[in-house]
Amino acid sequence: MADKFQPMLEEQPTKALAQKKPPTLQFTIPYLSEGDDERIRSFVGIFYELPFPDFPTPKFSFFVANGWSNGKGQFRQKMRLLNPDKKTAVIETPDQEFELKDTTTPFMAVNYFAEMILQQPGIYWFQTFLNGKLILEFPMVARKAENSGK
Repeated sequence: MADKFQPMLEEQPTKALAQKKPPTLQFTIPYLSEGDDERIRSFVGIFYELPFPDFPTPKFSFFVANGWSNGKGQFRQKMRLLNPDKKTAVIETPDQEFELKDTTTPFMAVNYFAEMILQQPGIYWFQTFLNGKLILEFPMVARKAENSGK
């Protein structure tokens, strides 16, 4: 049994630990604009549905913020907005790389979707991916606004 355990005569090189702890998606918030206070990011016009006077919609813009936390390593996130058929994308971001150096420092990714047009009313789907894996999917209703003036 003694021949199985040889003493180390010289220092062995240590292997770099490629430890990676996937982060938690703390929040995904779609919103229409940002507040004026430069000291802190604030979301104005958080939405889960959008009323429009007509379809196709007039051009409109919005943001989606993703908050990642409790992870460590390098990652890629991507956002997608699917049409009501859930097969075709209205828009998709490219992969966006980010790094979490320690588990207590969060990262916020903000995407700006400019001059969007939705072709029809219905339920659209936001999707958030981490390293190519779907992490979150939720609906957003685009509906015809009722004319309250009549």
